[in-house]
Amino acid sequence: MRRAFLLLCLMILPSLWAADAPPKADPPAPPAPPKGWKEFSPKDKSFSVWLPDKGGKRTERERTIIVKRTRIRVNVASVKPNDGPTYSASTYIFPPAFLLKIPKQERIEIIRDAFIKEVTGKITAEEEIKLDVWPGREYMIQTGQGMCRLRVFASGSRMYQAVVTGTEKEVESTDAKTFLDSYKLPKPLDGVKADATTPAGKAPPGAVKVIPGDAYAFLAEAVKDKRVADLDIRGFTLTKSTYRDLPPEGAILIGLQVCEGKFLGYSVVDGIRPIYRTKKGEKLGEWRGTKSDDPVIIKAKPGYVVAGMTVRAGLGLNGLSLTYMKMDKGKLDEKDRYKSHWVGGTEGNAPAESGGHGIIIIGITGHLNDVKKACSVGLITALSPEG
Repeated sequence: MRRAFLLLCLMILPSLWAADAPPKADPPAPPAPPKGWKEFSPKDKSFSVWLPDKGGKRTERERTIIVKRTRIRVNVASVKPNDGPTYSASTYIFPPAFLLKIPKQERIEIIRDAFIKEVTGKITAEEEIKLDVWPGREYMIQTGQGMCRLRVFASGSRMYQAVVTGTEKEVESTDAKTFLDSYKLPKPLDGVKADATTPAGKAPPGAVKVIPGDAYAFLAEAVKDKRVADLDIRGFTLTKSTYRDLPPEGAILIGLQVCEGKFLGYSVVDGIRPIYRTKKGEKLGEWRGTKSDDPVIIKAKPGYVVAGMTVRAGLGLNGLSLTYMKMDKGKLDEKDRYKSHWVGGTEGNAPAESGGHGIIIIGITGHLNDVKKACSVGLITALSPEG
C-alpha cells in the first residue's frame, strides 16, 4: 500500500510543478521602424533596411561595374528625401571563382576603393565593425560635395554596402544612425532544405545500414515516404540555387562523372553527374553544374558502392575522391573499402570527409554558384521506418 502511494506521488508531483512553472515567454518581435520610416527589401531580398517615408525620390536599379577586369553585378536602392541626406544600400554580386583567393578584408577594400573612385573622395576616418556574424568596416569620406558615411560588409560571394551622403552634420545625425543600424542581412544558409539533416561528420539517427529484403523496393519506398536525409554538404553553401538528385525508383550511388575546369591555372570541379545502380541496371542522373562531353569517370568496381566522399573546397569545389565499400546482402562491409583516384585540384581548404559511416548512399545534393557551376556537394542517405 505504501509503495503504491509513493508511486502515485511521483506521478502527480511533476504535473503540479509543471502547472506552477511560469509559461515560456514568446520570442521578442523584431523592432518596428520608427514613425516616419518604412522597412524596405529589394526584389532579391538580399537585405532589409529602414528608409525615411518623407517624400522625395526613391529608385531601385541594377548596374554592372568592372573590378580587376571582372564584371560585377550591383543592385542599388536609394531614397533622396525632399530635405536631408541621401540614403542608399547596395548588393555587389561577385562570381565566386573571382573571390577564391581574396580574403574578406581585401574584398571590403575593393568595394571601398570602387566607391571612393566613383565619388572622387578621400577617407578621413575608419573603424572596424560587425553585423551579426559578418565582418565589416565603416568609413567617413570627404567629397567635393560634402561627406559620405559608408559601411561595407562581406558575406560569401556577395558584398553589402550602406551609405549616407550629405553634409557632415547630416551623416552624423540620428536619422543617419537609424538608417545604418537598421541594415540587416539574411541568415546564412547552412545547407539544402531536406527532410532530415545531420551535423557534419556524423551519421543521421536512423540511417540505414542494413536493407531488409528487396533493396530497391525498400529504397523506393523510403524516397516516396521522404525517409531520407542530407549529410555532410561540403563547399560553398551561401547561394540560393540548389540541386538534389534522388531517383524515385530506388537506387544506390556507385560513382560520378566529373567535369573538370580551370581557375587561375589550377584544376577545379565545375560539374558532377551521379552514376547509380538500379534494379534494371546502371543509370545516370542529371548533370549538376557544367556539363562535359568527355567527363572524368570515377566508378566503383562490381560488388562495391559509394560509401563516402573526400572534398577539397573553398568558394567552389576544388577536387574530390570517392570512398567505396563492398556491399553484400544489403549491408556494407566497412573493413573492405578503397578510394578512387583524385579528381580536380588539391588547392583550397583541408580535405573534408562526407559519409563513410557504413550507411547506404542513394543520391547527391548541393549548391550552384551564380554562373551555375557546382560549388558544394553532399550525400543523401535513407532512413529506416523506425528512424
